[in-house]
Amino acid sequence: GISGNGQKEFLEVLAGQRARDQGEVMVRGTAYAATRAEARALNVRLIPEEPLKNACAPKMTVAENISFRTFDIDSNGKPVSWISAGTIKSFSARLVEQFKVKTASLSSPIASLSGGNVQRAVLARELTGEVDLLIV
Repeated sequence: GISGNGQKEFLEVLAGQRARDQGEVMVRGTAYAATRAEARALNVRLIPEEPLKNACAPKMTVAENISFRTFDIDSNGKPVSWISAGTIKSFSARLVEQFKVKTASLSSPIASLSGGNVQRAVLARELTGEVDLLIV
């Protein structure tokens, strides 16, 4: 759309980064306030305009950033209290290969990647698992 028509602000509301001024956001007939629990329950994912700034922990590793979405959920969708570094590494290695993320190492800080590779890493993370609504 045309710049200045509120797309950025709308995305910020959908991401839970801005309070809405009026109205209500509905996802699949359910009121949506963009909490982590609601996003998880409704399978909502977001790729922000500036992924390094708004979707990553810049000093954390590529592997850790890619694993954020599912690090605390087992294969049956149940919460887990402990996950091994090896599990994070093997999970993220598969996604790095699948999405062709160019990185020196899975242990590199995500901030060391080019902008395009940060986007690929975030896209890999956000498309992991069931996704009903992807906001870009």
